[in-house]
Amino acid sequence: LQLLQRDLPEKYRDRVPYVIASEKGPNGLVRKLYLNWLRMGVNRPLTQLEFAIQAADLLKALHDNVGIINLDLRLDNFVITPKGVGFVDFGSAVRMGEDLSQSPMLKSLFDEMMSTSQIQQVLGRMKKSGMVTSQLLRDAHQKVDKAADLFFLAFQMKRPHLNPDFKDLVSFDHKSEEARRISLLTDAILRPKDPNHPRFISARDIYNGLKRIERKMADQ
Repeated sequence: LQLLQRDLPEKYRDRVPYVIASEKGPNGLVRKLYLNWLRMGVNRPLTQLEFAIQAADLLKALHDNVGIINLDLRLDNFVITPKGVGFVDFGSAVRMGEDLSQSPMLKSLFDEMMSTSQIQQVLGRMKKSGMVTSQLLRDAHQKVDKAADLFFLAFQMKRPHLNPDFKDLVSFDHKSEEARRISLLTDAILRPKDPNHPRFISARDIYNGLKRIERKMADQ
C-alpha cells in the first residue's frame, strides 16, 4: 500500500486504499491497519465501456508504474467512486519479480492462496474446458503471475452486473453494441487466433483495445 502511494501517478491515488496509520507487533509484522474509505457513488452511471477502460487504465498503472500484481481482481474488490473505478483489496498483492522462496512464511501463504483463490479456480476450470486457450493465461494457473490479473479483468469487464452493487452504477445491456464489442475483445484475450502468440499480453494492450472500441463507436 505504501508503494502504491509512492509510485502511482497522482491521478490514480484516490482510487486505491492508503494507510492512515498502522500498528506493528514485537516481530515487526503489521498487525493492524487503518485505511481510508473509498466512497461508492457517481454523478451518473458509467457506461460498460467507461467501466472497462477505467479498470484497465488503473491496472496498467499498477503493473507499469508500481510493479504490483493484485492477484484478486474479483468484482467484489472493485469500487466505483466519484474519482473513477478503484480497487480496494491488496491483501493478496505481490511485487513483480519478488522471490517468495526467500521467505518460507510468504511462500506457504501464497501456495495456499493459489490452491484456494477463486480466480485460480475459475481459471483452472476454463483452462480445462477449453474456454481459455491463450498460453499466456494458461501458464498463469497456480502461479503468482500478472497474467492472472489480465484474465480476471477480461472476465469481469464483460459482465459488470455480476456484482449486484453495480446495478445502479454501471449501465449494462448485454444486447447493446458496446457489450457485443467488449465480449469480442474478451474472447480475443481468452481465446486468441494464435494461442502461443496472443496479441494481448499486458494491461496496456487491453486498455488500448478498449480505446479502439471507444473510437470506433464514436465514429458511428
